[in-house]
Amino acid sequence: CTELRELKIESAWAAPMLYKSLPHGLQHLALGVDADTPLQPVIQAIKKSDDLRAVTIQIWHGGERHPQLANLRIACAVKGVELRQAHDIPAFRLMTRGDPVPSASYPRTRSFDNILYMASRAVMKSPTN
Repeated sequence: CTELRELKIESAWAAPMLYKSLPHGLQHLALGVDADTPLQPVIQAIKKSDDLRAVTIQIWHGGERHPQLANLRIACAVKGVELRQAHDIPAFRLMTRGDPVPSASYPRTRSFDNILYMASRAVMKSPTN
């Protein structure tokens, strides 16, 4: 998908080929990291991306001791990509979910526009008498 701007994988493992075929317009990458997660393809994707703004990682069991975690941090710092970390799934989901309001850029953030959007959706779904 050439228009993909955000990819979120909660699992600590994904096929390395997935990261080799990410579109150039990707702005946010979120993934789980444990001790065995293949991070080299992720690091290469960060290095070759010009549009990536944020990488969010969910640290699973042993992930904090991953031998390539320092390289991931360096790749993000060199490219000016924000690296965000979560240590549990609820925090990871909160960091990556954002508002349902259509977003022009990623990662999505929470905003007051959501209140108006949700109110407009509620009015549209209300039964008319």
